[in-house]
Amino acid sequence: MAIVSSTVLRQDPQADGRSYITERHVADDGASYEYTYLADADLDVQNVLSLRAQRLAAELDRRAREDQAAQLEVPISTRAFMDRFTLQEHAGIKAASATDPVLSALIDYLMGGPTVYLSNPKLASALDYLVQQGLLTAARAVEIRGA
Repeated sequence: MAIVSSTVLRQDPQADGRSYITERHVADDGASYEYTYLADADLDVQNVLSLRAQRLAAELDRRAREDQAAQLEVPISTRAFMDRFTLQEHAGIKAASATDPVLSALIDYLMGGPTVYLSNPKLASALDYLVQQGLLTAARAVEIRGA
């Protein structure tokens, strides 16, 4: 994220020669950041302003990267997904799929790739179908998806 403007809003001199400085930095998303500090008389306020803008931009970039990383979902392997089912659940689903074409298609879909994304709406629908067919409880479906 870039800082598009940095300004000193106030510079209030004190009796001892120091000054209270208030600076504002505006990011390219419109967010405004203000800082107030007491500066010694010989402090280069413009240099502080410039350095703070650089540090703030770096911090905002770091936060944006963290936010983006938190939103990315890492898939799990199909094997790891299937390991979330008990042996009895797996056997029941496999047996039921012999006479249920929808269930058979769901299994083919889930087993058709090397990975599974737990946020995939088709996965949620598949687990809901297993609940509707009495092959899983609603609580187990939630546990399997969120484990």
